[in-house]
Amino acid sequence: DHEADDDGEGEEEQTEESPARQRRSNAAADGASPSVRTSGRERKSVSNFDPSKPVDSPSLKKGPRSKKPEPTVAPYTPTDKEIFGKFFVQVENEWREVKGFRLFEYKCEPRELPSGATSFSKIREWYCSKQLEPAGGFLPGHQGFMPALQTFASMRLPTISMVEVEVVHMIKDWGTYTRKFVEIAQEQDKVAEAYAKLPLDFNSGTVEGDDAGDPEDDDEGEDGDEAPRKKRRVSSGKAKRASAAADGDE
Repeated sequence: DHEADDDGEGEEEQTEESPARQRRSNAAADGASPSVRTSGRERKSVSNFDPSKPVDSPSLKKGPRSKKPEPTVAPYTPTDKEIFGKFFVQVENEWREVKGFRLFEYKCEPRELPSGATSFSKIREWYCSKQLEPAGGFLPGHQGFMPALQTFASMRLPTISMVEVEVVHMIKDWGTYTRKFVEIAQEQDKVAEAYAKLPLDFNSGTVEGDDAGDPEDDDEGEDGDEAPRKKRRVSSGKAKRASAAADGDE
């Protein structure tokens, strides 16, 4: 009896179709060929395939490329840790035709010398950066300046060639990085004021580096002699780009 039962169970198992056979049987019953897959994963036909073109060729990619976002410029309020000094522009007669000038920041008490120069123990120059220049060039009076150096040094400059200015702190954002800089408030008016103050026959070389009456400033005199020869001057906006941008970025 036991053997008969085992044989009966075996017959039932053999008559039971596997799931794969059932799918093929159902497909045949519906009039479809058993060899055709109905899972929706059929191979996609490729028309006009050119084996000479790489797979990642732009011609095979779909959709337009996304453009890089335009940088934004906005006013910036320095933090409590970002302590800036006072600023002034300095001019020379050889730059008068192009209204060239230099921008300085100082964090010290300036001392006027008998030679006609002003001595600074802690000063640094700011340059007009090409990196900040928009596509169409700087607008008149809106040139962007960044520190030429992070550190300060000593220097002396002709007193009569300087005019103090206010600056506006700005930030330029490219999306992945930012740059902080300053613009000179009323830039063109301040440069015109400096040139109106400077006599036409004034030669800055007559006072720069002159240690007469101030023997303690020998080290500052050396820095004062070197700075004017660098000629990091900028335009007043007549040109598309400040001429000092190349000097500063290099």
